[in-house]
This record gives sequence, C-alpha cells and structure tokens, in this order.
Amino acid sequence: MKKSRKRNWQKKLAVPVALCCLAWPLQAGAEEANPEYSFDEVTVTAMRYAAKDLDTPADVAVYTNEQLKATGATNIVEALKYKEGIIYHSMGSQGQSWGNMTSQIIIRGVDNGTLVMINGVPANLNGKYNLEQIPVDSVERVEIVKGGGSVLYGSEAFGGVINIITKTKVDNTVTVSGGTNQQNHALSFQAGKASFNYNYGKTTEGGTVTATKSSTTLGTTKTPVYYKIAFGDSNRNSLIWNYKFNDNLNFSYMYGADDYHILYRQTSTNSILQDSHYENDKHMAQLEYKKDDLTSKLYFNKQKLDYTTLETARPSILAWTKAENTVLGLDTQKAWEVGKGKLLAGFTYQDEGFEQTQQAFTGSASSRKLAAVRATGSINRDHYAVYSQWDTPLSDKTRMILSAREDVVDTDDERFTAFCPQFQTITKIDEHSSWYTNIGKSFNMPNFTSLYYTSGLFVGNPDLKPEKGMNYEIGYKAEQGSSSWKLALFKLDIDDKIEWKTLSDGVTRQAQNLSGFRNSGIEVSYNNKLSDKFSYTVGGSYGNPESQSSGSDTWEKTLGRIQLSGALNYKCGPTAAALSATYFADRSDEGEDISPFFPVALHVTHDLSKMYTLTFDVENLLDRKDVSNNSSTSAYYTLPRSYKLGVTARF
Repeated sequence: MKKSRKRNWQKKLAVPVALCCLAWPLQAGAEEANPEYSFDEVTVTAMRYAAKDLDTPADVAVYTNEQLKATGATNIVEALKYKEGIIYHSMGSQGQSWGNMTSQIIIRGVDNGTLVMINGVPANLNGKYNLEQIPVDSVERVEIVKGGGSVLYGSEAFGGVINIITKTKVDNTVTVSGGTNQQNHALSFQAGKASFNYNYGKTTEGGTVTATKSSTTLGTTKTPVYYKIAFGDSNRNSLIWNYKFNDNLNFSYMYGADDYHILYRQTSTNSILQDSHYENDKHMAQLEYKKDDLTSKLYFNKQKLDYTTLETARPSILAWTKAENTVLGLDTQKAWEVGKGKLLAGFTYQDEGFEQTQQAFTGSASSRKLAAVRATGSINRDHYAVYSQWDTPLSDKTRMILSAREDVVDTDDERFTAFCPQFQTITKIDEHSSWYTNIGKSFNMPNFTSLYYTSGLFVGNPDLKPEKGMNYEIGYKAEQGSSSWKLALFKLDIDDKIEWKTLSDGVTRQAQNLSGFRNSGIEVSYNNKLSDKFSYTVGGSYGNPESQSSGSDTWEKTLGRIQLSGALNYKCGPTAAALSATYFADRSDEGEDISPFFPVALHVTHDLSKMYTLTFDVENLLDRKDVSNNSSTSAYYTLPRSYKLGVTARF
C-alpha cells in the first residue's frame, strides 16, 4: 500500500499557474490551433492542430450535433453506440453506470483503451469517463481518432481517442420530452459572452435486466434465494457553462450528477431483497488561452462517488462506500512553421489523487454483519510529459510525420517512465484521395482502482505494471462529389494487459497483468447523399481480438469479431427522420459464445413552425432482448422497446 501524502492545494496550483502564465506571452505562428470547424474538411484532434481529413495520417471520424441527435439519444454514450467502429457495452438504461461498472466505448477491441477528452482535456478519472453525463444538446461535434494515440495524448489511448467539443455559443431553447419510464428536459440560452446548457433526466424502473441469479447471503438462512437485478428510479442533472472573455481566453465548467438505485428483486415474490443507492457527482473546469499557434489549458476535474447498500432482511445494517478522484492538470503546446515543414512541441502535467473508504457486508446469511472499515488513505501521483511532432514533405505528394513522447509518473514508492515514438506518412494520390501509414507505440498506466481497491469481491494489486504495446495501420481515403469512403487495415499487440481475473476461490477477482492482447482486422465506412431527401452511412469492421493469460500458450477469443453499423436519413420540408442501427456479432467471453447485439433506433422530427419542433423517438425498435455487456456469466440485457415524445421551443 502506498504511503499517504498530505497535499497543499495552493502549492499544487502554483506550479501549473506559473507555467501557464509564462507560456501565454510566447509569440505565435501563422495558423490558429483550433479554427472554426467545417464538417468533412478540418479536424483538430489527430494532429493537435487544424488539418484536413485527407491530409491526416489516421482513421478519423467526425460527428456533428445533427448527426448525434439523429440517433434519438439524449447523451453522448448512447449516441456513439450507433457509429461505425464503436463497440458499446452497458448494464443500464440510457447508458446508466453502476458504481465502478460504467458504460464503455471500445475502439478496436481494446477494453479500457479509450481516452476521452472534452475540448482537448482528458476526462478519464480513475479509468472512467461517464459519457452518459454529457447531453447531446451541449455538444458541437465529436472527433474520434482510431488507433494508438499515446504519443500526442498519453496514457489510456491504446484503442483510440474521443474528443468531445462542446458549444461555446448556443440557441435559446427549451425542450420537454417524456415517454416509456423516462422523461428528459433541457434549457439552453446565450447571455452575452456566457452560454448555459442545463439538462434533467429521470427514469423509473423498466423491468429486470438480468437472468435469474441465486444467493445464500440475501436471506436469513443458508437456503438459496433467487433474484433478478433491475435499475430503479434515477435522476440525472447536467450543467455546462461557458464564458468567452475574448478571442484568446475562454473558461468552461461542466457539472454532472447521477442519483440512482440498483434493486435485487426476488423472483417468486418480486419483493426487494437489496437496494443499492448510488450518487455520482462530477466537476470539470477548464481555462484555455489560445493565440495563433499557441494553446495552453489549465484544468481541474473532480469526481465523488457515494453509495450505500441495504439488505431488507437486516434493515438496521447499512454497507457504504465513499470515493473521490481528482486531477489537476496543465497542457501547453506551440507550433512553428519551419521551411516547408511544421514543428509542434508541448508539455503536460497532471497531479492525480484518489481516496476511498468503505464498510462492506461479510459473513453468511445467518451471521451477516459489517466488516471493519477499510480506507486507502490519500494517494497521489505526479505525471509529467513532453512531446514533439515534426511534419515535413518528402516529395510533392508525400509527407512524413515523426513524433515522440516521454512520460514520467512519480509516486511515493517508485517512478515509471515510458517513451513512445511514432512514424507516419501521408500521400496525396490526387485532389480527392490519399493513403497513409501509421506505426506507433502506446502505454497505459494502471488506474487507482486496479492498484488499491479492495472489497468483498475485489482485491487490488499494487504490483501491477503499465501496459505497453505497438499499433500498425495502413489506410485509404477518398471523396467524390457527395460521397466518401475510408478503408483501414490495422494490427495491435499489447503486453502486460490489465484485466480482472477470478482467483482460485472462484469468487474473488483481482487485477492482473496478462501476458498479452492482440487484434488485427479491417475497417471500412461509406457515406453517400443520394438526393436532397435521402442520405445514408454504412460501416463495418472485422477483427480477431484475442487474449492470453499469464503463463499460458493458449490465445482465447474475446469481445467480438464482426461489427456493422448504418444510418438512413430522410428530409422533406419540415419533416426529417433517421433510422440508426448497429450489429455486433461473433462475440465471446472466456471461451463462451455470446449472442449478437443489435440495437435499432428511430428518430423523427417535425417543425410545427419557426418556433416549435416536435420529436418522436423509438429505442430498441425490434424489441430484442440482447446481452448489452460482454459477459457470458453475468449478462445484462437490453430493456424492451420504448417510446418518447418531445417538443422544443425557441425564443
């Protein structure tokens, strides 16, 4: 166990504030680091500065606010599950989290290998990102870069990077909607230099989400009790406030709060055997300075988890857990035009903190009681990194990009270092097509939960090593008139992959470094606008994700091999409709097959006037009961078909 460290926040703020102030006066180059966005033309995530998609040596996907809203989803995690190359895992309705088990967006089969950023700032806290707290209404666009992104963005970017760009200017609107076991309301308005976006969501219990399970601890005797799990009432609040001081300085603040219940219902009587109450509060603040080719961001993220568990057979005993995650960070970068090339250099600093205290149930049903209080103490680690990128032409049509990053992670007891190089080329075949190569190294630091979290079912492992591995990719992009398509071949190998494994007692799980994870495959996407009324998008991927347990020569299939997605859009006068679907098949978990996952959603809008718009949504249109997570032994199922009707007023 790491030693506790007492920190003085004034001292912690002094270094990054000083560095930020020193960086702002630097002279800038000719091109803005984050210009006004134009769909299908310019992205900012893959290169850390503005670049056209055809000039970018990576598989990049961009989704506008309109495309995200066309899925009918109210939050980002639910909207992204319909996008190509995305594997979606969830346990609850509308992407609802369950304590440490949150909804996941998996890219190229790498579990816990997705780095989520909000406006270019890392949003992962202790390995979790809670995208269900980010409403679609507040987002301008989402940029997804597939493949290893550690060279430019650091840890947790094995599979790819998701950058969520929020709106800095909003329309004055009020939205009221409700339907099957749910209601969602939103308010947004612009007040001078400030913009506000507030969302409220409420769901009620919509049925059980698991098969029948048995327990010998929930009752009062050793006789097994049979039950199913359901998500009870939940409330979600989110607020995003943005203030633009001037063209160079901008402040944003995001707050998300989830309050929900997990219910264990007895199969024979439908009575509640156990009620777990979860509260998840998250704060994210960011101050950004930007002038020409200089960008500097100072940020502070904090998440507080508080949950209790009550077993109805013993109402006088309450189990509880309290956890807090914090990140204080600074990211500064500068780009220079050097001859015909471009040089980018930057540095990052993060102070990560974690603290958890809990008192869990122990013993059999007849002797059920509370265990001793367990506390991790205050655990901190400092994370420093410098990175650089050199983009230079090799010929009239080909450019080469060389990048490198050095990370140092300092804890009380030890220091980790990681060096990640990257080599890329991009060749313009003609004005409308290009092909690229991308080879790079990535790494992932163990999160605090896997290192130190201990409960009745989970045991931390402070001896974990960072994950490390290589990404290889070659791709082709083409645009022609109103259509575009992309093709990518990829291969990745990861050593010391961290996963939770069941120990010899058959119950307790511990985070361990497996000897390997690998995946290789092909991805393709095609977009076409057939006419002024119809357009569609189709995409698919085929891979072979496999994991190898430590000390074993056997590679086992994991996750899934086949993923297909598509959207059909219709627009005629005041009416628009979109049908979105994704299909995830050939799934496996620890050698056991899992049935396909096939969600389909319908979203319809109709402008009643210039001031009012009516919306109608159907989720799980085919009314399928699919396994929504990737587990053969602890499967969670999708809820039945649901409907929602809403109206938006502009003022």
